[in-house]
Amino acid sequence: MQKTRLFLATALALIGAVALADGLVGTWTLSGEGRNGPTSSELTVMKADGALTGSITGERGSAQLKSITTDGDGFSFVAVMETRMGDFELTYSGTVSGDTLTASVETPMGSRPVTGVRK
Repeated sequence: MQKTRLFLATALALIGAVALADGLVGTWTLSGEGRNGPTSSELTVMKADGALTGSITGERGSAQLKSITTDGDGFSFVAVMETRMGDFELTYSGTVSGDTLTASVETPMGSRPVTGVRK
């Protein structure tokens, strides 16, 4: 009986960990405040063969995501934006709670808050 309980507890913990890791998967509408006012972008994260991939598209173009990591309800990733003034990295980190996310993005001009809702 005790072995059965231990097995069930372990199975539920593993299922919960997988669900949290997949919490970022989906399409998100992101909103933030930029240097020139409100900004919006669309974040898409997919999972294939156990690896997370994705892209982000906004007013300044689109970028593929790199270095996507998840830890419980936390996440981080890097997007390299190509502009006529050169390439720059945007580093996002935050948390997912159901169909909402809260994050900060590190830009060459400082950190900015970002919120998102799942589409």
